Amino acid sequence: MTFHANVLPQMSVLFKRSYLTYAWIAALIVVLTTGWVAWYEKTEIIRSDQHRAALYARVLDDHVLRTLDIASLAISDLADIARAESPLEVKKLQAPMSQALASLTFIRSMALIDSQGRILVSSPEREQGVTIDLGRLGPLPGNDSVVLAPLVAVRDLEELVSTAAPATHRFRVFGLPLVRRIITQEGATQYLVALINPDFFASFQAVAIGEPDFSAVLMSYAGDVLVSDSQSLLAGSCLVNYQKMSEMLKPRDHGTYVGPGAGPGEQIVSVRTSHAWPIVTLVERPLAAAFDDWLKVLVWLMTVGVMMLVVIAAMSRIAWRSARSKEAAQKLLFEQLVFTDRLLEVSPLPIYMLDTRGVIMLVNRALEEFMGLSREQLLGRSAGEFQSESDQLDETHQHERLFAQGGEASYEWRLTKPNGVQRDVLLSKVVVSNDDGSARGVLAFIMDVTEFRDAERAILLARDAAQAASHAKSEFIANISHELRTPLQSILGFSELGVLRIQDNIKISGMFADIHTSGQRMLALVNDLLDIAKIESNEFSSIFRDVDMRGLIQEVFAELDPLFGARNITRVCLLPEQPLIAHVDPLRIHQVLRNVVANALKFSAPGQVIELEAGLHGADRLRISVRDQGRGIPPEELQMIFEPFMQSSLTKDGSGGTGLGLAICRSILLAHAGSIYAENIPGAGAVFHIDLPLSNLELLRT
Repeated sequence: MTFHANVLPQMSVLFKRSYLTYAWIAALIVVLTTGWVAWYEKTEIIRSDQHRAALYARVLDDHVLRTLDIASLAISDLADIARAESPLEVKKLQAPMSQALASLTFIRSMALIDSQGRILVSSPEREQGVTIDLGRLGPLPGNDSVVLAPLVAVRDLEELVSTAAPATHRFRVFGLPLVRRIITQEGATQYLVALINPDFFASFQAVAIGEPDFSAVLMSYAGDVLVSDSQSLLAGSCLVNYQKMSEMLKPRDHGTYVGPGAGPGEQIVSVRTSHAWPIVTLVERPLAAAFDDWLKVLVWLMTVGVMMLVVIAAMSRIAWRSARSKEAAQKLLFEQLVFTDRLLEVSPLPIYMLDTRGVIMLVNRALEEFMGLSREQLLGRSAGEFQSESDQLDETHQHERLFAQGGEASYEWRLTKPNGVQRDVLLSKVVVSNDDGSARGVLAFIMDVTEFRDAERAILLARDAAQAASHAKSEFIANISHELRTPLQSILGFSELGVLRIQDNIKISGMFADIHTSGQRMLALVNDLLDIAKIESNEFSSIFRDVDMRGLIQEVFAELDPLFGARNITRVCLLPEQPLIAHVDPLRIHQVLRNVVANALKFSAPGQVIELEAGLHGADRLRISVRDQGRGIPPEELQMIFEPFMQSSLTKDGSGGTGLGLAICRSILLAHAGSIYAENIPGAGAVFHIDLPLSNLELLRT
């Protein structure tokens, strides 16, 4: 194969002229990219602040609703007590009020008031008998529902006395009344009032948000501020921009926007309106703070952009100087083409080139060897002479598409060699162009993939055969296990009957007992085989629910207590006081725990101790560890014992079982996203660790 170098002078001049154009294009791309990234970062910062404000608003709104619902429930309970008592016994309400205040710290005081405003019972006893102005509590409820009254500038209800001078405090103190109407047995109208401390909501706002730029406001439907953590917005005032905010939210009752808010200037605002209580929650951040964050990013972007422009300028200068030495570049390029020519010649891949008519122009040595023809027999001949009619038609369509669209194409093809042998090949083709851009021909590369395809077909056949064998094995185990259970039940029943009826004949009774024991072992093996078959055939159904693992562990120990006593083995159970909640199938996990503890019993000698410990393992998992003082497990068998039908070499003396129990345990735990493994205890014994994911971390921490 040889390449012509007559285009090298024109290439040098073309490169020299193109360098400057490419530099300007690259600089323009850098500028546009930097501007787009800056715009995107600005939008992303505002979008992120809107999302955080909406999240804070949702949290604060939920806290307010839950607090008011709890207070409403407490008032309703006290109302039921007050309605049941006679007028002379109404002071018995003092004790329930004190109990409610002790548990509900956000309520400052409670009082039972008659329709003339006289306080009948109050949590502060000094208020009893005081007459207050009920009109200052706003519209009183006309039914038995709990009503949230307007904010009042008092610390205690006794300050609502109309004839008294306003109470003086160093700081302005407010209360948020909850009012419930009561119709007594005598038909009298009374009102139960709970005075909520608004500072409770302000404290939660400060803790929940914790970001200096974000502020929160709690207000009524009319825009009156109830709680605010802003220094410039005081409780009891009216929000100036409330009407504008309502217009921007229409027709929705909650949402986020950029515009007027509680603070001065443009704000990033999130508003949530409650339907249960006349409460509106607002969280905002000044738009200027978001711009400050964006400016920090912009400085970094501008620095990177300037650095890239400097790099482009330096590279353009280097390229320009390189273009001026075109003679050296031509020589270097020519040498490179010669090297490429030789590289293609020694390439192990068959390579050839066709002109636009399909005539072979170039071949390499690998193609001669692949086709079994010499170079002289190939050059100048049409490629169609070595193809069938259908293959010629396909090749013609491929070449037409390549010439029309340019680029390259790659596809597999069943090639028939001149000697009649068929091979699977991967054929890659690329269009070679002339100086004027017109198509000169097609350069093709052949890769023989026959062995790969044969191996792939063999692997697929082997996989299908293995799957069929595994399915047949599972079906056979399931069927034979079901067939064995019916006669085994009869054997167990008759052997147990024989033991009971022939107790006088010790020899025959012992035979029946041996039959019964052997039948039970066979039934256990059949049940294990059924479990294995179900697991492998994906018929292993489970019912998951949240379970306190402490109770499940106690059930297992209670079930195995007779075995502990019979073998004189001491059990130690170390469980935490807090619940260990896991989302599991109780029946299957009970099976795992019983199997592991029974194994520990099996390998423990009389007088030894078995210890079970349960607790947290990491942030999101719990661990149950069962330790025994037996002979331990050979280190090379620690993983093998969890395989079906595999037992430790230490159990071959008859103390071992079927070899399926631990395999079933591992399969059950894998279905629970858990794990089980064993390790030896230095000195003597072994420990089995069972790991399960926690269901609810918050429940665990309470």
